[in-house]
Amino acid sequence: MSQVKLFSSTGTRVARRSGKPKKQKIKKPLKTLAIWLLVILCLEALYFFCVYTNNSFVKKWRTIYINTAMDTMRHQWLATYFIPKDVIDEVRYEYGLFKAATVGKESNANWGKKDDTPAGTDTSSADDNVTHINPNITHESEQTEDNTPTAEELEKQAQENFYSVFWELDRTSMEAYLAEHPDTLANGWDQIYINEAGFDDEGTSIQSIFGEQVLAIDAKDGVLLLRISGKGYRGVLAVGKDPSRLSIEMATTLGTAGQLSGTIAEAHNGVLAMNANGFLDPNGAGNGGLLAGYTMSNGTAYGDHFSAYAYKRIELHEDNLFYIKDALSPVSEDCTDAAEFTPALIVDGKKIDTPPKEMELLYHLAATPNRVYTRNQLLDEVWGFDYFGDSRTVDVHIKRLREKLEGVSDKWALKTVWGVGYKFEAEET
Repeated sequence: MSQVKLFSSTGTRVARRSGKPKKQKIKKPLKTLAIWLLVILCLEALYFFCVYTNNSFVKKWRTIYINTAMDTMRHQWLATYFIPKDVIDEVRYEYGLFKAATVGKESNANWGKKDDTPAGTDTSSADDNVTHINPNITHESEQTEDNTPTAEELEKQAQENFYSVFWELDRTSMEAYLAEHPDTLANGWDQIYINEAGFDDEGTSIQSIFGEQVLAIDAKDGVLLLRISGKGYRGVLAVGKDPSRLSIEMATTLGTAGQLSGTIAEAHNGVLAMNANGFLDPNGAGNGGLLAGYTMSNGTAYGDHFSAYAYKRIELHEDNLFYIKDALSPVSEDCTDAAEFTPALIVDGKKIDTPPKEMELLYHLAATPNRVYTRNQLLDEVWGFDYFGDSRTVDVHIKRLREKLEGVSDKWALKTVWGVGYKFEAEET
């Protein structure tokens, strides 16, 4: 290979090798990849920070973003696509609590309260009947002005009254539904009646501020039905706007035969009814006439308290509020209506015949998930200290429960802890 002799300005000879230069290692693609990975990690860290942090500033704007997106039916994907459902549910729940505390409460404050003012009493004050006008000044406009509200103003007031009572409704979805079903307002806002809550109905396109689907609205009677669901449950929530109309009514054929809840409701001018207590049906005769557990209706007590389970009692008091109490606690003096019920095993929507000891054993284990019980502990705590039977009794009851619960859930199971006993194993949440 030839050489070219070169001379610097100082006369120093420099030799440069001719031909192709020596190849260097290519590091640029690796450097670029590293930069992109760093950017991705930074963006991911920023995403998790914005979604999950409790920083007040970030939380404020996260809440605004989610609520703005969820309140617009066509752009809810801006929240649901990028933000986990549990975060959205938490934000919407807090937003619903805020709405509940600020909307519609004043209009509901006096529901069910009695008006103790004697009949024929003039409740207006002296100032109500005085026109405060300076006699030295002529107010021509006040003398001639017609203060009668216009039809548009009356319509607007009726609309606001409706939303004041049904504060749970999402206005955007409600207005969209009314635009598609104009006949709903044929008789006015106070006569709105929507009922798509039947077994064969899919429900409405209306949502609550909590994100639940609305099934029915009865403005005249103040009833709202919502489809609800959560971890381990789904159902229908009935909201009664006038608690003074709530009561527990008994079948007229109590002791001999049962009655349909709809029949009982019609006899008491009810618009919504549901079962409260259970009933006994000896030999499967279908009579349903024997009450299971304790009930109070309009101050009169029926039946007896259960004592085998640590379940609750619902009480309706004279202040028109519901209270949940331990079933074995004394009934409150101002209680007007109450209901208790023994637990039942429901699998795939069907009630499974379960003897009391099996039910009590399942309840005892499930009440303290993942706790291991020895056979002797279960005998003492479920069967009682005075039980002298074989510990194999526990094994037999566990086997029967497993047969009934086989394949019900992959989130929990009755597990054997070899050499120790049993536990109700459930996934940690």
